[in-house]
Amino acid sequence: MTKADLKNKQRVWVNNGTDRVMLGRVKILPNGYTTLTDPKGFTFSLSELEWRWPQINFEIYQPI
Repeated sequence: MTKADLKNKQRVWVNNGTDRVMLGRVKILPNGYTTLTDPKGFTFSLSELEWRWPQINFEIYQPI
């Protein structure tokens, strides 16, 4: 799934193209800016993650 498929408050795995690197909760702000917050409470902008991992994609988190 791509960043266009992300929905507010959705939990997703961030995949760098080969491995899952981060679990995060999506937050889409009114101005369209998207952030992901990890389980420890650190917030990252989507553009920062795209810069770090150019092949970024997402998988919906499925709790067992």
